[in-house]
Amino acid sequence: MADVSFWSNRRSPDSQPNPRPNPRPNPGPNDRRGAWGRWGERCAARYLTAIGLRVVARRLRTPFAEVDLVAIDGRDLVVVEVKSCRRPPEAPIAAGQRARLRAAAEWLLARWGDPEAGVRIDLVWVERRFRRPRVWHQRAALESSDEGE
Repeated sequence: MADVSFWSNRRSPDSQPNPRPNPRPNPGPNDRRGAWGRWGERCAARYLTAIGLRVVARRLRTPFAEVDLVAIDGRDLVVVEVKSCRRPPEAPIAAGQRARLRAAAEWLLARWGDPEAGVRIDLVWVERRFRRPRVWHQRAALESSDEGE
């Protein structure tokens, strides 16, 4: 007698496949990628404080995007995107992320900012070099990268 259990467990051709499980479950406390990003954000916050900005929030969730750092420069609200890298930075952030960051910056300004204040989005790259960070800071990064669009 033939074994029918093999055939009975198979799906029919018209049935829908199961949704794929999440390939990356929620990272735990030992997640290297998350730790690398948090290290870069700490280095960027120290750098921004050293040049005179006041960091007021970290990893702030808005309806549009998670903002890595929020700082105050004079009266201006500064939304900072931090990129941790292993070699010098090459390209700015993608177009979709630029749009989400702009929307988040406007939302933050409308909700908590001074009506007469400006808002800008800075980009900070942190490169790990022999356990000593090297930091690049581009002020008003999105305004200068949008000229080519």
